[in-house]
Formats: sequence, C-alpha cells, structure tokens
Amino acid sequence: MDIATSLLADITATTVILIVVGIIALVALFVIFQFFGVWLQAYMSRADVSFGDLIGMRLRKVHAFTIVQCKIQLVKAGIDNISTNDIESHYLAGGQVPAVCGAIIRANRANIELDWRKACAIDLAGRDILDAVNTSVNPKVIDCPGGAQAGGMDKLDAVSKDGIRLCERTFANSSAVQPKKPSSRASGKPSSAPSARRILTRTSSKTPMKWPAGH
Repeated sequence: MDIATSLLADITATTVILIVVGIIALVALFVIFQFFGVWLQAYMSRADVSFGDLIGMRLRKVHAFTIVQCKIQLVKAGIDNISTNDIESHYLAGGQVPAVCGAIIRANRANIELDWRKACAIDLAGRDILDAVNTSVNPKVIDCPGGAQAGGMDKLDAVSKDGIRLCERTFANSSAVQPKKPSSRASGKPSSAPSARRILTRTSSKTPMKWPAGH
C-alpha cells in the first residue's frame, strides 16, 4: 500500500507539473502568434520594439499596431530620437498619434523646428497639428481689392455668431508687387497702386458689435 500510494503521489505531481507547463506553453504560443506579425514588421524596419513592449501595450489597452506603425514611419523618415514610450504616452493621454507623427515628419522635411513635446501639446490643445504645419509651409493668402490708395480696403472684417467683430489688417506682399510698365501715352512713371495680393497679419483687434434694438 505504501509503494502504491507513493507511485500514485508521484504520478499526480508529475501530471500537475505537465499540465502547468502545457498551459504556460499554450499562453506563450498564443502571445507569439498574436504579436509575431507586428514584431516582425518592427524588427525588419529597425524600429526597436520588443515582445515585452507589445505585451505591455496589450495590458495597458494600447493599440499596438498603431504605435508600431508610427514608430516605423518615424524611423524611416530618419527621426530616431522619439522612443516607443513617448508615442505610447501620447496615445494614453488621448492624443492623435498618427497626426502628430505625420506633422513631425513634414516639419522635419521642411526644416521647421518642431520637437515631440511641443507637437503633443498643440495636439492635446485641440488644434489640428497637420494643418498648423501645412500653414507654416504654405501660408494662407487671401486676395482682396487694392488698398485705400487704390480705392479699396485696408482691412478685412468678419462677424462671428456671438457678435464679435474681427478686423484683420492687410499688407501688400512685397514679392507680388509688380509695377505696371509705362505705356506710350503715360507720363513715363510706373503706377504706385499696391498689388491686389495681400496677406493677413497675425495681429487682430476684436470689438463687440452693437446690434440694433430688437435683434
């Protein structure tokens, strides 16, 4: 009886150990199968994303594919000073990670100084970071009539829904000013009228509108 009991105990212990090892092996295979494709993309792109990082993202409910794709884009663009943890932190803060990474890449190509923290701050403030970079590269130009000297306007006015009036001063674009060639009937002097192409300045004045009675 003692020998049989001992053998039964050994068999039971061995079975438990095998079951535990089998469960661990199944979990490891599941993790490898789930993250192997993403990890292989990062490895082939030299994005420096490990299996531990991917498992941590899963536990923190972070979309690993988005983080890895943004990291690959940054590395391929020659930007390697932004870590995976930085990208993940902005994702957890509720930021638009693809938009910020795209803005960083565009600013880098256009030789505009834009670091990761500043870009994240602009994004978290609710502004469109891609539109901000595009505006820096290609300023928005508004064509308006000639200035006061030409009988036109020197300001652009707009009124918002809450009754605030916005007045923007304009100035002539020096690169667009092209004096007219004197004709045979003219006195020989070029026209002094400014060009109709004008650019909005950054300074603006806001004055409340006075609505008529009954409105």
